Amino acid sequence: GGYCRISGVVSYKNIRGEIMNLKITENLAEMISIGKDIAAEKKDIYNERTYGLIMAKINKMMPEASEESKMNVYYQSIYDYWAYGFNIDEEFCYGLVNREGEGTDEYKKTYISFRSRFLYTKKLNNSNDTHYLKNKYDAYQYFKPFYQRDVIEISSEKDFDIFTEFVKKHPVFVAKPEDLGRCVGVHKVDSTGKNLRELFDTLLAEGSANNAEHAWGNSASVVCEEIIKQSEAMSKLHPASANCMRCTTVRVGDEVHCFYPWLKVGIGGDFVTGATYGSLMVGVDWEKGVANTDGFNEVCERYAEHPDTHIKFIGYPIPDMDDLKMKLKQLSDMLPTVGYIGWDMVHTDNGWVVMEGNDNGEFVAQIIVEKGLCEELENILGWKPEQKFWWE
Repeated sequence: GGYCRISGVVSYKNIRGEIMNLKITENLAEMISIGKDIAAEKKDIYNERTYGLIMAKINKMMPEASEESKMNVYYQSIYDYWAYGFNIDEEFCYGLVNREGEGTDEYKKTYISFRSRFLYTKKLNNSNDTHYLKNKYDAYQYFKPFYQRDVIEISSEKDFDIFTEFVKKHPVFVAKPEDLGRCVGVHKVDSTGKNLRELFDTLLAEGSANNAEHAWGNSASVVCEEIIKQSEAMSKLHPASANCMRCTTVRVGDEVHCFYPWLKVGIGGDFVTGATYGSLMVGVDWEKGVANTDGFNEVCERYAEHPDTHIKFIGYPIPDMDDLKMKLKQLSDMLPTVGYIGWDMVHTDNGWVVMEGNDNGEFVAQIIVEKGLCEELENILGWKPEQKFWWE
């Protein structure tokens, strides 16, 4: 913290004690200029790889734009990242690209950004207990009654016998990196007719490769899960995928709020569903138990009905809402020290089960409801962050 204002420029110390100069502006040319300065100053961050990742999104969203226009968006996105915490996906989904003029700063502050969300999760979650969610096998062991399926962990040669027994019971299963998110490395495995030794070694190698590639992971282990058999009520939206409800529980004292729940629905025959995986996101009215928005994908295209099954989204009924609400309260009560959890819940013929929980899920509901939710969350909490910037 600690800052001083000089000619509209704010000088701050970031968490590493480095001085950063950042002017908050509503002038697009200034945003671009500041973004250029930050990119030049932070060459270790804005290297070839980062440039490639950001430009891939810009090229996808603005294929007809000139190179100059694309570069301006690149530098504006750097400014918005350091000023507000937005990533490149949010630049497009929240209508920030080329946005300027009076009210721009206030508009951006209405959103909980990719980075600013950590200010809230840090307040709500005791980091000593978040491993129950960060590690998928820890989560399974702790919340086992809510999973209603078999799950194993494979880490080394010693687990081969466990793996063999599991595959005999479940020849088709799901493999996931133990502690990565955003659907990274998640896939369905069919072991039919395969050499189990080779399959086992391949899965362990995938775990090591995923862990090496993604800096936020701490484990090379892999979890293997029995496939959830979802109910017909939910499968008819898109039969190939487990269409789940993302229910974000926000705990204040003994009260548990479900903050803007939404459906993740697969498309195009894909097995995996996720906001970063091309799935559709559909808002849900928590009191009425029905879908109440169109579907949106990660590039913010809108669908009134499912493109494959042609089921209309608005008004689609969500089954067993009382069971879902009861289980979410029970789950939160089991881990009250972690007050913010994004639960992915799947409906089966035996009620709702946990697919997985996330201790710092992004607020993608803001895409679906087409507005920022910062003020509403702060009103529930009765608290707002003191920091001006997410990186202080």
